[in-house]
Formats: sequence, structure tokens, C-alpha cells
Amino acid sequence: VGDDPIVGYVEEGSPAQVAGIQVLDRITSVEGADVETWDGLRSGIMSADASDGVTLVVERGEGRALVPLVVEADADPETGVVVIGIGSYIPPLVGDVMRGSPADLAGLARGDRVVEIDGRPIRTWYESQEMIAASPNEELSIVWERDGERHDAVVVPDEVMEPVGTTEVRAAGSIGTTVPLATRSVGFGEAVVTGATLSASTLGQVGQMFWMLATGQVSMEMVGGPIRVVQMASESARWGPSYFFAFMAFLSLNLTVLNLLPLPILDGGHLLLLGLERVRRRGLTERQLMVWQQVGLVFFIGLAVFLLVRDVFLLR
Repeated sequence: VGDDPIVGYVEEGSPAQVAGIQVLDRITSVEGADVETWDGLRSGIMSADASDGVTLVVERGEGRALVPLVVEADADPETGVVVIGIGSYIPPLVGDVMRGSPADLAGLARGDRVVEIDGRPIRTWYESQEMIAASPNEELSIVWERDGERHDAVVVPDEVMEPVGTTEVRAAGSIGTTVPLATRSVGFGEAVVTGATLSASTLGQVGQMFWMLATGQVSMEMVGGPIRVVQMASESARWGPSYFFAFMAFLSLNLTVLNLLPLPILDGGHLLLLGLERVRRRGLTERQLMVWQQVGLVFFIGLAVFLLVRDVFLLR
């Protein structure tokens, strides 16, 4: 996947769509400043003065005609960041393929280029995913290229549940492929630094998710119990060893944050009691400690039963 400033996705109803920006437009300048990379384009838009609109110049068509456009967008009142509703270009290539998935059974492999779905030419990865997601349990005719040769097959996307924002989920189609990602080998030192950075970032995201769950900003439909965990572990194993170990690492980080919550019988609860004892300069009585532990035990048993029953219900 390249870093060229080419538009691969335009959000419905966004300022970019209203201004006339189209898929495959190459944006060459923002507010008069030339841009050569997607990161440069994004930075230019985010920091632009949107009071009079964001002025862009795009190359379009076979002749790559220069088209000036003014995007009327408002900066976020809290961050001051300008967002116009576009995504970078991702070619319609197949990334990793899940073993036993509709894509795998149809013969698709990593690196294949999807050119048509149900007779519709496919220009970007987003277009292929939109058509697949909109067709759960429906037959789709897919044409792809590999080493200059065309292949075709009929696939039936599996129905999966995907999140819509943070408050609901919806049924969508999936054939078991991922977005094409570029990878590179790194040395031991860089691997340690990168792993520590990603772990810290993920811990923050997991902590934020727990907070949003506690405050009702995230639906309980996003939460799974032991059966769902086993399902996800099985699915990650079908993607390959790297996905499985990544899932195990993510699960471990979730359990780390959970264990540090200030709730009875968790380590976070013990730390809370130690803090209270330090402030009060005396510990809890044996009866108070027993009540504290019993409350925690009842809470977690009830939560486990709820999640287990919910998982069983979702399996039906």
C-alpha cells in the first residue's frame, strides 16, 4: 500500500463529497502548499484555516487535469483539527486469507487483485469491502487477477457481526480476507521498543474502553464471555500464528487492566484497601474484609453467569 496523496474513499455526505472530490483524485496542494504524500496531505488539511474553506488542487482523469476545489469544513471546537471525510487509496488487493473461509475455498490468495464483483469494476479496496459487507449469505461473482491471468468464482459471504460506532452492532458479509498491509523485518532492539510502544498504546485504549463501558458510552453487545473468547481464539488461529499470538497478547492486556480495577477480590481492590488503610491509619475489621470479599465474589459470579448465558443465547 503506497503513501501517495490519492483519494480512495469519500464519506457519504461529508464536506469532501459536497465539494466534489472523487475517488482516485490525486490531491497535489492544500492551501497553496504542494503535497507529495498522504501524511503531508492529512497534516495540511488538519492544520488548515477553515474559516474561508480549505482550498485544494486535484489531478483528475486520464489527462490528469488540474481542478481547484474549495471544501467547506469546520474545525473541531475542542481540538481545532479539520476533517473533510476522505480516506487514502488502498488498491483492491487481497491481504491475508483465513483458512476454510469463502475466499480460501474459492481459491483467492494473498496478493490477488480483485477487478470485478457481480459485473461491477472494482477500483479500490473500499469498494470491494462495501459490496461484500452488503451481501451476507448472498452469492457474489468475483473476478480477480493473478500473475496476469484472470480467475473467477462464486462466493457466499459469511454473516458476521461488526460494530457500528460504539453503541450497536450490525450483520455484515465477510469472505475472510484482510486489508493488504506492507510488512518489514526489524532488529531485536527495534522490536522491543515497538512492542513496548504498542502495548502502552493498547493498554490506554483498553482502559478507555472499560471506562466507556462503565459510563454507558459503549454497548454491552461489544462484550463477550468465555464462549466468545474461545470463538475469537479459534478464528485468530485460522488466520495464522501471528494473528493468534496477537490476540493472546491483546487478551492478556485486557486481563491486566481488568485486574487493576478497584473492585473486590482483584489486585486493584487490594491496592484500594491498602490506600484506605494508609489514609485511615487502621485496617478494616475481619467482618468488613469478609463482606468486601463476599460482595466481590457475588458480583463476579453474577457477571460470569450473565456473560455465559448471553454467549449461549447469541449462539442460537
